[in-house]
Order: sequence, then C-alpha cells, then structure tokens
Amino acid sequence: MSVKLVKFEFEQDSDRSAKVVLSIPQDEYEKLADRIADQILKNVDVKGFRKGKVPRKIAEKNVDPV
Repeated sequence: MSVKLVKFEFEQDSDRSAKVVLSIPQDEYEKLADRIADQILKNVDVKGFRKGKVPRKIAEKNVDPV
C-alpha cells in the first residue's frame, strides 16, 4: 500500500516535544479509508448476517465507530 503526494511537516515545539503533520490528498485518503474499512468488515458480526458478509451500510449503522 502506498500513498502518493504526501506532504510532511515537522515542527519542534520544545526540547521534548514535536509535531508531525502529514497531508494526504482527499482521493488518496478515501482509497485508504475504503481499504481499511474492507479489512474491518471481514470481522464484523451483525445478527442476521454471516460473519464478514455484512453490507457496509448496515455495518456502519450497527458498529460503534470508536
């Protein structure tokens, strides 16, 4: 899996802390999010469906996004 055109920024806040900012183009982010969701859906178990066979819209309604 690779993401194209990632912008990378590094900001030193103090001697002990820093902030890293990654910027990913929207279309690349959506592709990556879809791939991650597909992997998660393989383990979703919703009553009335076989494990891993839950349609994405139903899983999104029945699974806590935390």
